[in-house]
Amino acid sequence: MRHALLATIAALSVFAVACGGSNAPNSKMGEAQNVEKPSGEQAGAEVKFSNDGSTIGWTGRKTVTGSHDGGFSKFSGNVTLDKAGKEVTYVVVDIDMNSIWADDKDKPNAKLVGHLKSDDFFNVEKFPKAKFETTKIEKKGDKHEVTGNLTLRDVTKSLTFDAAISVSDKEIAVKADFQFDR
Repeated sequence: MRHALLATIAALSVFAVACGGSNAPNSKMGEAQNVEKPSGEQAGAEVKFSNDGSTIGWTGRKTVTGSHDGGFSKFSGNVTLDKAGKEVTYVVVDIDMNSIWADDKDKPNAKLVGHLKSDDFFNVEKFPKAKFETTKIEKKGDKHEVTGNLTLRDVTKSLTFDAAISVSDKEIAVKADFQFDR
């Protein structure tokens, strides 16, 4: 039985939240796109995943003061494979934004996490959920170009980035690094 492994994103796996600056060259933001979940003849197996055995991590960067690493401890979603069970055709991830954590060893974590949960960043009291749902996954050589709708603070934007996606009998692994300006 396969289980989904989202190796250190998310997401899909590792995403960088920019506190300043522009998007990374391999990521593009735009208007939200229509979602067409594969069904019928197009859809293969659907694999559910959660924070049990999977990881969504992030790195937040500031131009002047460096970076912060962290992740989310509560999330769930599913991956749909093609009929042959060899390619990922659809991914949706729902994230509990209250589960955000930081791993800054030399900085006060509670202060940083409180700041990230505040209205200055994610305003988790008003917007407790985030979501990423793919609209297109295209194989390009040994990489995949992933396009999906990212919803933060009830604002949905299309995000396109490169990812390494592999499917085996034991796991589905997705690794991506992308940057967006919140």
